[in-house]
Amino acid sequence: MFYPKVYFKGEEKMKEEIQNAQMSEIATIGNVFFEPGKTFESLRQNPRFILGTIILCLLTFVFSISFAQKIGEEGYKRFFIEMNAKNPQISALSAEERERIIESQIKLTRLSNYFSPVFMVLYLAIGGLITWLVAKSMGSNASYLQSFCLWLYSNLPPGIVFTLANLIVLFFRPQSEINVIDQQKGLVAGNLSFLVSKDSPTLETLVASFDLFILWGWILFAIGLQKIAILSSASAWTITAVLFLIASSFKVISAFLFSA
Repeated sequence: MFYPKVYFKGEEKMKEEIQNAQMSEIATIGNVFFEPGKTFESLRQNPRFILGTIILCLLTFVFSISFAQKIGEEGYKRFFIEMNAKNPQISALSAEERERIIESQIKLTRLSNYFSPVFMVLYLAIGGLITWLVAKSMGSNASYLQSFCLWLYSNLPPGIVFTLANLIVLFFRPQSEINVIDQQKGLVAGNLSFLVSKDSPTLETLVASFDLFILWGWILFAIGLQKIAILSSASAWTITAVLFLIASSFKVISAFLFSA
């Protein structure tokens, strides 16, 4: 009775591994929302990244162009006039020179919207590299492609939901209530930063670090480290917490220096 039972368990495990390895790329994108553990196991067996990367790049591009169309030339101009007024060097220039600077800033910003997919690919590539280096430092044999998929699919679910929610809000919100900085911060608040005074950008950035969409991504990252990098639960969650603190500290320090 003992041997058939062991054989049955081994057979079931083998069937599960084959099923995970054969998970299609479309199924991978859907399953990462509901069964991230099994999805990352499948990605370890068969790394797939093309469709997920295309989806994030396409959503980023659509939102960037839609935002630029919504805010319009006047919205950009109003923002840069206010920003340049805080710069003593620009304020000391003549009106014609200030106008030329503003025109250049608007053109550069509009141009950057068209390159938003390139920025997304660079973000994923660098994130995958950092993930790979971290995994290697912990003795994992995960490849760069597996690490790239780990980072990609950690960002995919919150990225899809966040961008779609922002597109909906962008469509219904009046132009007068939208600021250029909202393109980076987002129009949907998944945190309590709206309770903090705008005169305290450092504190606002700190509170915004504990955003539901951001935390969702880090939770998926910890799960991915366990399944793809084959790290223990304690190691995966410790590494994730450290990386989260480093990323949050960088944002807070940058906000402090910018405000100063």
